[in-house]
Amino acid sequence: MSQPLRIHPDPGVHDAAVQLDALRADALLLFLTLGAIGYVAWHYAYISVWATADTLARADRIFVVAVPLLVGAFVLLPRSQLAATGVCVGGGLLTISWALYSLDTVRGAILYAMLAMVAAIVIHPLGGALVAVVAVGLLVLLGTARPGLVDPVDVWSTAVFAGLAVAGVWVLTRHLLLALNWYVNSFGEAERRTREAEEHRAQLVRAWKQLDAAYYRLERANAALQLAWKAADEAERSKMELALNISHELRTPLNLIVGYSEMMMTSPGSYGNTPLPTPYRGDLYAVYSSAQHLLALTDDVLDLARMEVGSLALRREPVDLGQVVRDAAALVRDYVEAKGLELRLELPEALSPLMLDRLRIRQVLLNLLTNAARFTQRGWIAVQVLQREHDVRVDVRDTGAGIAPDDLPRVFQRFVTRQSPGGDWQRGVGLGLPISKRLVEMHGGTMGVDSALGAGTTFWFTVPSVPSDVDVAAGGSVGLSPAYLRPYQPVLVLAQTPAAVAGLLQRHLEGCQIEVTDTLAEARALAMEVKATAIITDLDAPDEPASESVPVFRCPLPRSRRIAQELGVADYLIKPISREALASAIGALGDRVRHVLIVDDDTSFVRLLARLLNSDGHEYVISTAHNGEEALARLQVERPDLLLLDLVMPGLDGIGVLSSMANQPELAGIRVIIISAHGDDGAVPLGRELRVSKPEGFHLAELTRLIAAMVEVMAPVRAHLSPQPSAISSQSSAISHP
Repeated sequence: MSQPLRIHPDPGVHDAAVQLDALRADALLLFLTLGAIGYVAWHYAYISVWATADTLARADRIFVVAVPLLVGAFVLLPRSQLAATGVCVGGGLLTISWALYSLDTVRGAILYAMLAMVAAIVIHPLGGALVAVVAVGLLVLLGTARPGLVDPVDVWSTAVFAGLAVAGVWVLTRHLLLALNWYVNSFGEAERRTREAEEHRAQLVRAWKQLDAAYYRLERANAALQLAWKAADEAERSKMELALNISHELRTPLNLIVGYSEMMMTSPGSYGNTPLPTPYRGDLYAVYSSAQHLLALTDDVLDLARMEVGSLALRREPVDLGQVVRDAAALVRDYVEAKGLELRLELPEALSPLMLDRLRIRQVLLNLLTNAARFTQRGWIAVQVLQREHDVRVDVRDTGAGIAPDDLPRVFQRFVTRQSPGGDWQRGVGLGLPISKRLVEMHGGTMGVDSALGAGTTFWFTVPSVPSDVDVAAGGSVGLSPAYLRPYQPVLVLAQTPAAVAGLLQRHLEGCQIEVTDTLAEARALAMEVKATAIITDLDAPDEPASESVPVFRCPLPRSRRIAQELGVADYLIKPISREALASAIGALGDRVRHVLIVDDDTSFVRLLARLLNSDGHEYVISTAHNGEEALARLQVERPDLLLLDLVMPGLDGIGVLSSMANQPELAGIRVIIISAHGDDGAVPLGRELRVSKPEGFHLAELTRLIAAMVEVMAPVRAHLSPQPSAISSQSSAISHP
């Protein structure tokens, strides 16, 4: 089915040629219509006026040619504009020439000029000129075919009129075509920009919608952040409470183990001078050493909680690894020999000191040795130390049943245990080997296992070597001295700092060398000698210049004295306490102390304190109470010289006792020493001030880097997170909802 004729320019088409073709098609249709009407009117008028037989014959001959050509042009125009134009122009030339020939007259030659004008309009001015030339040629042919019919004047007049018609069309349509081209291009550009504007508007609408959605999500995120901060606060409080509970639950029994074992070994007079059998002393010393080891591990767990670190810090020092192996072997030797096994040590004669955490490496060795003893039923266990070029390798071999190949990849996974085929197996939680592997990796070493069923097992680990110019003291211990200071490691000098605080800082300042002095004067001299990076002292230390060229950090260090000042008591002792620490705290009171009231919910610990008080021949009058209410009741009927008070007790705790005493003037003068399993667990900030002084002053670069470092490590101020919307959020909301 043919497409309908498009006789007007399509506004949606932005091509001038297409628009011009549409106009020419429209003009061609118009000319065909006018030509058909003109021809029909002439035909009937000619027949009516000159109605003779000859006239009718001539009209019929013209009709036979003209009508088919007109009908063909009309039929072809919807299908092909080019074909219809060709039929129209060619048929017009043929019809005009045939009419002049049939009527035997040239009076209608003017029609050639009109046809040239039509061709110039519907084709092109050059096409009109070509039609004019063809028309003149046809007129000349008519004159040749019928002599006397065409005069030269007729030829020239036809050529002139045709040329004028074509020229007129060219002049008139030239500006029209330019205007049409400008119109089409302008219209297309305007429409393109309109579409772009619509697209931009659509994008803007989508952007506003996205902004609304983003603002809504931001509000939801802020609300979720507030909830997350609250949950984090609760989790932090729960973690701190857990650390405090662990501290109390572990320190109290450890204090009994350490205290009683120490009393048995060092103060037999407390037991009526009853001699301790010699075999018991070795076992008792092993109990004492193991309890001290467990206490050190407990301190590290608490350090993790109070200092918010994600991994265990190491206290590196020059260590004789051979002596550490011998110490670990001595602790497990009785257990190994009790099972009928032989414990072999294969140590090199000269082993260079290593920068290790003595406690952690001994922990790794103890775990490997106890595991080997647990899963070995007969034969031997051997520890071999090999000095290599860049590291030292330690092998713990046994003649046990071995590990199946399928179990080897899971040996170092957490909470994975195995059962010895030979029985005598103790179930564990499966954390010893993963923790040991992590400790070795923290030292920069590696750990692995080689085993096969029925062929025994070898657990091995490596630790990096260090320079060999370290002075090892007699007995295998290595001390930290200024003579051994690695040039690439910063040195910090601690002045007037307790050993416990120094150990805490050393564990968590792994990349620094820590040196301890008793006074600021010693710190000043040592800092100059070892070229220390800084001197660290307590915020309460005397405010005097510490060195001519070394910066001084005055920090609120974690000390029992500061806790005691906060609580308003004479001293603060942390379990487990020694006899010397208790005697020193009582002696610092000055006045003679005769009557002591011990307040603690643990009856075993109360009995231990009583033994410690009277261990050196002192004869104290000792009263006891096992909770806060009982202590206050006793204070109403007796006035002790000293109150040894536990903080955590059922019912009324130690803080409640102190508050009640502070509200009663008659009890306010009683001196109090706190003895608690809780040290400085980080629940309360140590202080609000940190002072850094440098004798020659700070350069701008130093000051900005120092501020940036402090900003990076400080916890965010959560008070900044206000649930109220900010001004920016309010403006965004106003824009999103006009």
